[in-house]
Amino acid sequence: MRTIGFASLLAAEVVGQDCTVNEAVQCPNSDAWCRGDMCCPDGSICPSAQMRFEKCARGRERVCVDFEATTQSRCSSICNVGDEVQCPESNAWCKGNECCPNGSICPSAAPNFGACERAKAEDCTADSAPIPSPPPPSGMGFCGVASGTPNKNEETWGPLFNSASINWFWNWDIQAKSTDYVPEGWYFVPNLWGTGSFTVGSGVTAHDGPGASTYIVKDIVLGWNEPDIVGLCISQPEIMSPSDGWCPVAGSMGWWFPELVNNSVVLMDDWYQQHDDSRSKGYSVASPQVAAFTDERWLKPFVRASCNAGRCPQMLAWHFYSGGCHDDDSYLEEFSGRLDDTLALMQEFPSIDGTMITEAGTLALEFDGSEPAATCPDSVLVTVMHKMFAIMRQPKYYINGRHIVRHFSWFSQDGTGATYNLSLVDPSTGEMRPLGYAYVEECRAMMASLEIPMNTSTLVV
Repeated sequence: MRTIGFASLLAAEVVGQDCTVNEAVQCPNSDAWCRGDMCCPDGSICPSAQMRFEKCARGRERVCVDFEATTQSRCSSICNVGDEVQCPESNAWCKGNECCPNGSICPSAAPNFGACERAKAEDCTADSAPIPSPPPPSGMGFCGVASGTPNKNEETWGPLFNSASINWFWNWDIQAKSTDYVPEGWYFVPNLWGTGSFTVGSGVTAHDGPGASTYIVKDIVLGWNEPDIVGLCISQPEIMSPSDGWCPVAGSMGWWFPELVNNSVVLMDDWYQQHDDSRSKGYSVASPQVAAFTDERWLKPFVRASCNAGRCPQMLAWHFYSGGCHDDDSYLEEFSGRLDDTLALMQEFPSIDGTMITEAGTLALEFDGSEPAATCPDSVLVTVMHKMFAIMRQPKYYINGRHIVRHFSWFSQDGTGATYNLSLVDPSTGEMRPLGYAYVEECRAMMASLEIPMNTSTLVV
């Protein structure tokens, strides 16, 4: 063991120096994994974090990056933003805001460029100071939580969530319930789960449940919940279909309105009434939140009918779950497909502002009908989350420098609706889980890259 003399690195154990900054490595004193600028479950800094990262409770336990070599390499070749330079680990060259063959950001990219799969492996710019975490937004941040808001130990996870602007939730209802824990200063997004209208106005609203005494109702209304699938009977899973008996709590609108599943335009008069009522109250309106079919099988014909009737939704909305305990790229191809469908609809109807991905996670279901793994390791679930965000950061998902995904919420539940344990925070202790640390890291990165300077690699026409 030896020590190296850089700020909080003074007492850290150097273990092999066999990793690079932002590489996925194992946390000290834990089975959890981390990547780059994030905190481990014991409160220590991830061993592959940047030298200047100082935002964890306990500092550094271990270091696996050779910062002395990195510093010498960085100082030996200084460049300006936009210079043509060689990519790391490659004979390829890049120029400014581009991605290298290994997925990392070009060493001469601007500090706020984040549209690549990996962060900068090398930074040759003259001003290579670390990019600060974005300040908490004056409004609703990019990332939120689909129900399951943490309800214990807010003093531990609250500052981390705040640092990544994770500050909103929704609960399949038009207002927070008395049983919902509301974190301090959070926004709430109402949902018109099925047909009918509502009377709740936007703005600061009193809360009579645990947590904060008020929350802010965001002026966005989420449309119908999963009208494109029959879904599950949440309250009684043994009821396999609507024909098997009464289900007190169904997970999808398609359970109650099966005619919608195969014909997305059959209830347009109800939708028009909801749209007009919501707009008259000052709300933006998101499309129905489709579970599976963002293509011609459901969302595209629905949006065309709505737009042609002068009621174009201001945003699209959909869910995505990968199937089974797998982190192979093939299990995320459908995620890319839904982003492609979103991009196509926004190009067809330029008044659409973007999309909200309002549920995301991993199902304990194999889509081929085979038996799924009973449990799934955190390392696999964390990798799936990282890959979702890496896909979103691809340059093709920007229109004129602005990202097509406006908001994203993780399904922070344990086993609900046939999911694996997707909780960001342990509900029994209030301690951050590996998925929570990964979410903070990715949401922080997305807040810094929602808008990027335009060049030929980011302009979409």
